[in-house]
Amino acid sequence: MENLKKIANRSLISSIVINALLTMALLCLASDEHPIIFSNSELKICAGLLILSLLLSIFALAFYKNLMALILEPIATNKSSDSSVLNRLSSSGEKIMLEANDGKSKIYGNGKIFKLYIDDDFKNWGLNKNSQTTAETLVDVYEIIKDAKFAEIFTSLNCDLNKLVMTQAQIVRFCEKHPTWLRQDGNATLFLIKENDEYFVVLVFVYAGGLYVRVYRFDFDRVWHAACRLRVVFPQLIA
Repeated sequence: MENLKKIANRSLISSIVINALLTMALLCLASDEHPIIFSNSELKICAGLLILSLLLSIFALAFYKNLMALILEPIATNKSSDSSVLNRLSSSGEKIMLEANDGKSKIYGNGKIFKLYIDDDFKNWGLNKNSQTTAETLVDVYEIIKDAKFAEIFTSLNCDLNKLVMTQAQIVRFCEKHPTWLRQDGNATLFLIKENDEYFVVLVFVYAGGLYVRVYRFDFDRVWHAACRLRVVFPQLIA
């Protein structure tokens, strides 16, 4: 790749240099005191070479631009895809709606929805409280496609975490209303919450016996593997 760039650069520079030298020669001939005398036929040859060199310069410029586009565009695309952590599963025309919510539903103690297990850390960390009321909200579902920690997963979509937060009441309602959007086969679906001015990540697992829910601090130092195809649910971001 670097060799191709060097070849293109050298071709372009050579063409420009030749063009400049021929131009100087013709200007010299056109002056009254030129030191070199050419015959008419030689002068015509020089003029022809100058025109040819100009055409080569134009061709070289076009070739260089196209070559750089062919080289750099795949690199940019690969970098973009390599850095991508999330892949959107819900289409832009598909509406996953959560109704307006009074915020009274909590995760801890809600055995009706989370039948299999509820993490005691909801209580231990002071998270067992009512949420704020929320308006009708559209949500999007993403899938993790690159190994990443919580911070990488969530900030890959938006650095303003407050825009990604859901309430516990919204999570309860999502699990109740849209269970098919939860990751199946014992792997997790992630939700970001904020309580006591601190971020936490709620993980909901689907098992044959029902839903299993855990909670982790946002700075939990673990890499979540893309092979598990974990899902993440966010409030829909409005551009």
